[in-house]
Amino acid sequence: MAMTASHRAVLIRSAKGICAADGLPSNAGRATRVHALIEAFGLCSKVRVVEAAAATDAELTEFHSEEYIECLLHPEATGSESDSDSDNADDDDRLRRFGLLYDCPVFEGMEGHVRMAAGGTLAAAACLVDGSARVAMHWEGGRHHGQRSRAAGFCYVNDAVLGILKLQARFGKVLYIDLDLHHGDGVQDAFVYSNKVTTLSIHHYDRGFYPNSGGAADEGKGHGAGHSINATLRRGASDAVFKRVFGSVASAAVEALEPGAVVVQCGCDGLAGDPHKIFNLTGQAFVDAVQAVLAWKLPTLLLGGGGYSNANAARCWTRLTAVAAGEQDIAASRDIPEHAYLNDYAPAFDMAIEATLAGDANTDESIEATISAEAMSEASQEQTSVFNYNDDDMELTQESASEGEHTLLRGDRHAVFEVGALPPAARQLLASSDEVSCGVSGVARFAFVATASTCVVWSFAAGSSAAVHRLAMPDAGKGAGAPAVALVAGVGAGDVGVVAVGGLGHVRYWDRVVFGLGGASQFHSAALTLGPTDRCEQIVEASAGLLVVATRNGALYRLALLTAQGAAGLDARALSRTAGSRGGVLSRMASLLGGASGEGGPDDQLVSVARGGRTEIRHSREVYALTRSRLAKWVVSSAHPERLAYSVDLHHALSASVAQALRSDAELHFHDVAAAGSDVCVLVSAGLNLAVVTLRAAHVASEPSVAGLTLLRYAAPHPLPQSGAGRPRLVVPAGGPVMFVAFDQTVVAAALPAPGSSFEEAVKLRYGDCVLAATAIDDQQAESCILLACRRAGILRMTATARQVPDSGMVDADTRVGRPQQEQLEQAVFFGSDAARNPLAFAITSDAPGLDAHLQAAALRVSHAILDGSSRFVADRLDIGALLRERLRRAHAVTQALADNGLTGKLSPAARAQLCSNVEKLAAAQSLWDLQNAAWARTGPAMQLLANLAAAFLETSGQQQHQSKDPLRLFFRLHCAAIGDLLVLMHRRLPALIRALAVSPSGVKDGQVVSYEASRIAAAVLQPALAYRFQHARLYAVGDPAPERWTEHPAIADMLVDRLEASYSLCRDLSAHHCQALYERITATALPGDERPNDHALAIFDDAVSVSHVSLSPDGDDDDAAAAALRPLANAVDDDPYTSPLALLRETIDQIGPLANLCFRVFVDRIARLAAASSATAHDLAQRYDALRPRFLLCLVPLGRAPVAFRLAEEYRDLPSLVTLVFVADPANAATHLRRYVERYSKDFADTLLAFYERRAAWASLLHTQDDKFDAWLKDYIDLRTAEDPHGPLSKFGWIHDVKVADFSAAAARLVRAGLDAEEVDDAQTLLSLSKLAFIAYESQEPELDDTMAEARSRLDNAMGLCQVQAGLLHYFTALLGPTDSNTDDRKAAYHVALYTTTPELRHAHPALYIVFSELVRRIRSRRTLPVEDLIDVLTIPDNLYTLDIAAAADADDQDVFSNDTVRDRFSLAVDILSCASVRLPEQTRESALRSIWRRVFLSDNWPEIHRNTTGNVPDSVLRSELLNTTLYRVLHSCWAIRKLSHPDWYLLPADSFSSSDLDYLVSTRLMPQFGPESANDSSAQWKPLSTTTALALTNDYADEDRHLQAAIDCGLDGYYSEILRIVAEQASTPCLDDDEVLASDGDESDDQMDTD
Repeated sequence: MAMTASHRAVLIRSAKGICAADGLPSNAGRATRVHALIEAFGLCSKVRVVEAAAATDAELTEFHSEEYIECLLHPEATGSESDSDSDNADDDDRLRRFGLLYDCPVFEGMEGHVRMAAGGTLAAAACLVDGSARVAMHWEGGRHHGQRSRAAGFCYVNDAVLGILKLQARFGKVLYIDLDLHHGDGVQDAFVYSNKVTTLSIHHYDRGFYPNSGGAADEGKGHGAGHSINATLRRGASDAVFKRVFGSVASAAVEALEPGAVVVQCGCDGLAGDPHKIFNLTGQAFVDAVQAVLAWKLPTLLLGGGGYSNANAARCWTRLTAVAAGEQDIAASRDIPEHAYLNDYAPAFDMAIEATLAGDANTDESIEATISAEAMSEASQEQTSVFNYNDDDMELTQESASEGEHTLLRGDRHAVFEVGALPPAARQLLASSDEVSCGVSGVARFAFVATASTCVVWSFAAGSSAAVHRLAMPDAGKGAGAPAVALVAGVGAGDVGVVAVGGLGHVRYWDRVVFGLGGASQFHSAALTLGPTDRCEQIVEASAGLLVVATRNGALYRLALLTAQGAAGLDARALSRTAGSRGGVLSRMASLLGGASGEGGPDDQLVSVARGGRTEIRHSREVYALTRSRLAKWVVSSAHPERLAYSVDLHHALSASVAQALRSDAELHFHDVAAAGSDVCVLVSAGLNLAVVTLRAAHVASEPSVAGLTLLRYAAPHPLPQSGAGRPRLVVPAGGPVMFVAFDQTVVAAALPAPGSSFEEAVKLRYGDCVLAATAIDDQQAESCILLACRRAGILRMTATARQVPDSGMVDADTRVGRPQQEQLEQAVFFGSDAARNPLAFAITSDAPGLDAHLQAAALRVSHAILDGSSRFVADRLDIGALLRERLRRAHAVTQALADNGLTGKLSPAARAQLCSNVEKLAAAQSLWDLQNAAWARTGPAMQLLANLAAAFLETSGQQQHQSKDPLRLFFRLHCAAIGDLLVLMHRRLPALIRALAVSPSGVKDGQVVSYEASRIAAAVLQPALAYRFQHARLYAVGDPAPERWTEHPAIADMLVDRLEASYSLCRDLSAHHCQALYERITATALPGDERPNDHALAIFDDAVSVSHVSLSPDGDDDDAAAAALRPLANAVDDDPYTSPLALLRETIDQIGPLANLCFRVFVDRIARLAAASSATAHDLAQRYDALRPRFLLCLVPLGRAPVAFRLAEEYRDLPSLVTLVFVADPANAATHLRRYVERYSKDFADTLLAFYERRAAWASLLHTQDDKFDAWLKDYIDLRTAEDPHGPLSKFGWIHDVKVADFSAAAARLVRAGLDAEEVDDAQTLLSLSKLAFIAYESQEPELDDTMAEARSRLDNAMGLCQVQAGLLHYFTALLGPTDSNTDDRKAAYHVALYTTTPELRHAHPALYIVFSELVRRIRSRRTLPVEDLIDVLTIPDNLYTLDIAAAADADDQDVFSNDTVRDRFSLAVDILSCASVRLPEQTRESALRSIWRRVFLSDNWPEIHRNTTGNVPDSVLRSELLNTTLYRVLHSCWAIRKLSHPDWYLLPADSFSSSDLDYLVSTRLMPQFGPESANDSSAQWKPLSTTTALALTNDYADEDRHLQAAIDCGLDGYYSEILRIVAEQASTPCLDDDEVLASDGDESDDQMDTD
């Protein structure tokens, strides 16, 4: 919908918004005065006023942080209501954090100001987005200093950024222009990394001037490089200076960016009279700037900003409102109307802002420096990638380009050349009016642009004057629109004539323009008689001196420019049908086109008029007139009367055939007509489909018929008009064989119907440009040619040929099929990659639904051709560096062109990776060439290394025929694709070369330099390649898993490792005699707490190179031996590494960091790819990488490159190395580093740090935490490590942290485990006591124990019981022998105890068991904790230990399950111990211990004697008495009747108690690793293994026990066991009977039995 003049501008205005803006302390009352003055001038009726809503929180946080908005809108919530100093300090800290102190204090109404300022700008942007306005104004906006999370410079909210973001979503690219006195730092910072928003700020810049930013060097960062433009002005800048700078930089910026919308911040604190008193501007400077912006005809948002004179701000913004509304009279008005604030404008009471007499510090030199700096910045905006290219490298093939022309496009069949730009005067005319006419003459090489009042004419011929000629147009100011203008031959050479016909029929003819003596006022005039509704629209030159004028309603007039005498003149009259013309079918057309009235119907309105060919009549020409339904041919002549040859109803003649060919039921529309020799061509459309119909007549007067039809593949984007500026134009140069169709933004070249000449090519202009005129050049022989006049591109020349193009090199069908896409891609790459210089848009098409194999093949062919130097578009050069830069740029442009057209997804990931690899190799080649070129004049083995490698490569690749040429240049010209192979070749040949050099002292030195040079070559190749890959990862979007890259070759990884090793070795060799002091200091260095540094990772420093930049600096402590040792290095003055060892050392040190980075990256990429492919080698490669990475990182520390080591460890997330570096490289700031890394890496780093502390046994550091988050991480870490290693060190210390976090249940369980694992009895007792306290603490919180805690409490009780038993044994043995401190005495005492508690026969019968027992006694006396099975052996091996009161020896106040009368039975106690500890014993250990107990129980009684005493006729009472006196009975009675141990879990039959099934476990697994005979003689020996002899003896002892057990079984042990078990069962059922009662009862029963008997 078209906007009316009154509604093209929108003003954001509301009472709420004005009131909120007035509340801003820095601009109190300003908004009211601004809008009062706007209303006083009546401008509110000239614009559409929109009331804005307050911005919501969601809208504010589109840019600002949530924390800042929360504080901004609710500043009172920053602290409590307390008046204490501490609370006030906290409030101030938070307000200071968000900038709400000092220049941006909290004020009443701040929330309303923030919401309305942002809401107004968003509402203005919304009007532009929805298309309801062309320009929108919000004078309360423009708060350009506001940062994302901070108020600044009186700006609490950055509404400008919010508005830009809204516009960007609709228009893509946005240009922001800041006219404020101060730099718009907030807006620039918001978009500093964006290439979609360009910020242009014209401001004052000086030291100390707020905001101390915006220097010319601030050009943006990353992708935004070149998109931050800062034009700085000095004090006193005047209107002329401001206009000069703005006109230069703003126009360049809009052309470079091609924005979809513009935002202008109109801060007026640079006005004369502002309190700042910096600039000396008047309001006209802002008017001129805004008018220039509006002339671009882009959606424009105007904002307020600074301005601290309320009256001047009101004056300035009122004038800008009038400009935006199109009210130029008001904008130029001086008198201020009466209104409420008139007195503020005293004493003059006018709109003028007079400049002061202050001097202007801006000189021509400073202005030119500013302009040139910004021009350079703007020219580089499109080159925002990592590579910047010189325009001198843009040499393209220039065949067919005329002198002064620049090639914009060249394809197989067509080309486009830039002829010349439009002069500023023509651009101003185009910007000043929507109704313009334009034309270009291919013969005279002149062009014109005309509006209703003015026409400018200029010559674009090479070498012509730059003069522009202005002509006053007829019918100016009468509302007739743009005139019809034609350029004709001038009277003299080099001149041109101009014929202009006004819309109302007045004609002016200038017969000479360039050399006219009378100037622009000397012309011939005439008038045409038009109907009341008719207008002149087109003019065509029929022949020399004869023109035909056509009107809107179809009337035709002839203009004769020569008199009968041949002098210049002007004669105008209407065409009329001659008497000799035919009637009938032609009569209607004759009446239409033959009279001056021209009042036809809608179908008779003129579409186009065109000149035809010559006729058989001398001096006559054919002229074709096309209406909406008919085509007529006239024959006109300067010497004969005109006549109408025919008139054809095209709808009737073409509807059937053309509609069928176009496959459309839509109505046919005719758009243009052009002659093609004797034929005539008509441009036809049906819907969006287009065709050119060729009509042919048998003779001059006969009606034509269809002779040919050309269907255009180009489809119109929308239905095309049949008249007006958007009508397509058909041009057929020289009658064919090529025709051109010029649309609004596209020009299509196609072949006329002819055998073997079918083709179609389309050329598109960039967004915002359009074709104004198109004309044929008929003097071309080899190819058809037209001239185009474009709004932005200027004058272009387009050529095309219909000849067949040979398929050079096209050998397969796939290649031929993909040829059109390859040509499209080549054009985009070689001609469309520089948007600043090429006005054409290069489209690449693909109809494939998924991957496009043809497009992929085309892209790879183009890229490979660029890489190997075979592309026909890359001219060969002697300058290899320039050649490589050109190829690098073009190779990058291949994928960029695909991305610009949204086609990268049409290529497979492997293809995209290959395209990226090709560019990487060219980047590497360019870097390597620059490296070599910098040292070209040097000699020696190092300088010849690269050349020798190139020669060797050519030889190995079969290129011997080229050996006579320079091999290095040949490599870079033809073999850049093999640059990775060059590195592999260097890796393989370098060791042999260095070994060959090492035969002499001079050779050793050369070998060092060669090694250094090899590292430089490796870095020069890989660094730019990998940099390009990662900087353009989003462009190529290869994804995961990535295909194999050339940098992942195994030999390249090996080469990098070797280069690092060699560099490090070279540093060590070069610094050996300079750095001995540092070497000694570093080798002695250890981390805090290290007692044996060689046992830790710092052993790597044993061969460290002790050199650093700090150490090399001359400033140092002379008392420091290390600094003194390095004094020769510090005083070195030779910086040439090829001649000076010290310089070589410095350079080598600098190499190691980049080499390490490259090495790590190659390993990471290769590992990731192998892992994705599930390769078996991925694990091995990862292990190798994990080993070498920390080694090389730590090597950087003694080299003085600790910061590099930190950066690399951070980049590759090597957290263990980071932890080590913190303590090695900067221990003084370790706490700061650790806090930063914990914040950055969170739990991962915390776990790594804790593992580091654990490895170094730094338990205090590990357990020292300062916040809840770290407490939780430490808790998780301790639990994890304890689960992995239940008996590890953290099981002993983890309970401390459990207590800290009040997890008493975990602390209790962990203390129980630690107590059981303790090696000393005292430690075990202490830990178990602490566990009991933890249980008490837990029970105070949770009175009811759950099953888990109940079980844990039971384990605690059992563990404490075991400790009590050991304590009792210790007390007992100490009581027997007394304390001893000597290890030797202790050993002897242990043997004494062994003898005292066993029969002498044990020492002789079972010597090995005797040794085991004595060693266990020694350990008890040394307060060592015994395992359960060892404790059972102590209780069961001796003979008379059971007679001792072990329980009484323990603490009488701590009675538990073991402290009762039955504890005197050592065997029962052993069973008790085993039953309590069985839960945590392995099954084999439990079963073996149980068998040992019962076997020794069975052997403790003399069963042969019992058998003799009970054999024969003995009473049952005797048998029972004998059995009740056995050890077996006492043990069974204790276990079953008293302790209630379950049966049969804890009872074994004699036959199941043999040691044979446990023999291997007892000897080899349990005892042999612990005991040996030498331990008895070596007081320092502990836990020594058994010798083979002792092991054999131990086996014999166990076998002897089995033999005795078998003998007991043979004596009836099984029966006795059963009888004893029956007795015990009876006693268990009658618990009140003791042993004597049982015996008495048994005696009574026996007597009764005897009486009975």
